[in-house]
Amino acid sequence: MTETARAKRALRKHMLQARGAVDATRRDAWSRAAAAHLLAHPTYAAAATVMAFASMGAECNTWPLLARILADGKRLLLPRCRPRAAGFDAVAVADLDADLVPGPLPGMRDPAPHLPVHAPPPDLVIVPGLAFDRAHRRLGYGKGMYDAFLTHHAPKAVTVGLGFALQLVDRVPTAAHDVPLTHVLTEQGFC
Repeated sequence: MTETARAKRALRKHMLQARGAVDATRRDAWSRAAAAHLLAHPTYAAAATVMAFASMGAECNTWPLLARILADGKRLLLPRCRPRAAGFDAVAVADLDADLVPGPLPGMRDPAPHLPVHAPPPDLVIVPGLAFDRAHRRLGYGKGMYDAFLTHHAPKAVTVGLGFALQLVDRVPTAAHDVPLTHVLTEQGFC
């Protein structure tokens, strides 16, 4: 295991514990504040197609934001894990209740299998992560799925890493395949 891989593993473990220690009421308040910053940003106003993620566990709660994206008349894309293959596909979702089914992990909701993959790239991609830094580097969950998606399916999209201020670190360890983001957003605003 390389030094970078060891550093990533240690930071993932630390951030999972730190984020998980925050009570749900505070996480929801922080999530609402982060969403308000995004909704007021010109990048959001200009985007016709927004790719986001259906939060689970202690992640920044995206469910109210997903509903707002749909209410604003934008096309909403969510990732659907590929069965027996690495990565995910971007799938257009119109109804958060009818179009989502249980995903491969506990608490995960994926677009239903009958929904087609969306071919045109999104204008804006809201990306989950465990840690971020002010140089817009991101530490994900370790599968490289977002790095691959952004490289091959959304190379020109504006990318926003969404998390909490407690997830900001001085420097995220990176490897050559890690894709930097356009922005990082927390309850305190863009950085």
